[in-house]
Amino acid sequence: MSDSALGERMPISAAPGTCTRVTRPLPVPLAARLRLGGRAAAVLLLSAVAYGGTYAHLLADARAGSRTVLVLAVPVLVALIAAGYRSMPRDAADAGWDWIVAALAGAGGFSAIALLSQRFPDLAALWRLDLLGAVLWLACCTTALFGVRYAVRLWPLWTFAVVTATPLPARLLTAALGGGDRAAALVATFFAAVAVFLALRADGFGRRFVVATATLAVGSAIVLAAADLIGLVATVVITAAILPVAVVPLDRFRRDVPVQPNGAAAGLTGRSAIALVILTIGAAVLVTTHPARGDGAPAPRVAADWAARAGLHAPASAAFITRFLGPDATLARFEVPGGDVLPAAAIDVISTPNGAALDDLDHVVWYPSVRPVRSVPAGGERSMPPDARILYGDTGTGPGWYAVTWRWRAGTDYQRVTVVVSQAVDGDRLPPPPRPITLRDSVIRPSGWLTRPQPDEDAQVDPAVTRRAAHIVALVTSPYTVGAVR
Repeated sequence: MSDSALGERMPISAAPGTCTRVTRPLPVPLAARLRLGGRAAAVLLLSAVAYGGTYAHLLADARAGSRTVLVLAVPVLVALIAAGYRSMPRDAADAGWDWIVAALAGAGGFSAIALLSQRFPDLAALWRLDLLGAVLWLACCTTALFGVRYAVRLWPLWTFAVVTATPLPARLLTAALGGGDRAAALVATFFAAVAVFLALRADGFGRRFVVATATLAVGSAIVLAAADLIGLVATVVITAAILPVAVVPLDRFRRDVPVQPNGAAAGLTGRSAIALVILTIGAAVLVTTHPARGDGAPAPRVAADWAARAGLHAPASAAFITRFLGPDATLARFEVPGGDVLPAAAIDVISTPNGAALDDLDHVVWYPSVRPVRSVPAGGERSMPPDARILYGDTGTGPGWYAVTWRWRAGTDYQRVTVVVSQAVDGDRLPPPPRPITLRDSVIRPSGWLTRPQPDEDAQVDPAVTRRAAHIVALVTSPYTVGAVR
């Protein structure tokens, strides 16, 4: 090899006191870029096929008023972070066991999601475990087509995706900031700034921190100035999707991708072609087993003054509900005293003009319990509303509670009505009041139950308690109380 040719590949150091000639690395051939781009396009296409319907449903929910809008920007932010990984390991997608590891991880991961959803259905709905399946599927596709080592290198991306794919962390942060639209948009902007920091991995920590902080500052200014004018969805699209893409310098996407001498940037080999076939079959299976949710039956309409018709007056209120459902939401509690053999009860009514926001928290259990609560349909009871669910729990420090909950529309408000009865049949103690969602109750305590035996779901409830609940439900849902149900 000639000295000139060698000089194109490495710097030539002269004697001390003389100049050193340093040349730029060889440009990456266009064909290599296209082959790597083909693998990336395959990952994106497989993910879109498997979970495109779910994303479309999330988009429809956001347009209807759902407050879990951060998930709309997550695909953009994940792609932005992935674009920062511009080099390939030497054995990328050419090890025969890559697709085997992907298959085993996928089978184990999806089985775990299914088991958790079956054991803790209400918590699974609160966490949106089905959305974590999208992250798992993306990881499987990346492992099969780019290799295990490359997938492991993406651990910051997977951490970010797991935290942002489920709406629970963003919901808790939004509640901590007050729960308004501005708070939700600020939380989305914060995660966008984190994505910018992770996307600039080729730069030094100082530059990454400065750019991410600037992104957060600019996005926050946009939120404070425009959120009330353009709405939550448009604000989040600007600050959590458009702004990060505009902030990350374009030259980060034009970096040369080192071509490994053993052909790491090669196209789809025979092994990776097999993996692609397997992944295509997997995507088709996911389409059939994880279809996008259809729209549920519309909430029945009842008289706006149904509470007064039922003789319920002077309710107590809980202000924390605005942190989860927005400033227009209310939570009223009507107490129903007990007697000697008549358990005390209460009727809790959550009201909001935003039906989509109420649907976001449809499976939240607002009452304390030492074990995860599992609700069951109340079908078969003639006095129960069509979509009523039954749930009960043990507070650990006092008598347990038994509740019947359902949803309807009263006037212009959507309402979640819950009749909750104390399991103390002497009538002296009221059921526990509703309380806000906490990290301890929604994540830490249920995680501890994963290592314990399955709780006794068939625990008996005193018939006096169930009769009391049925009697109150019948009173609240009587034709005189609710008027003509439409």
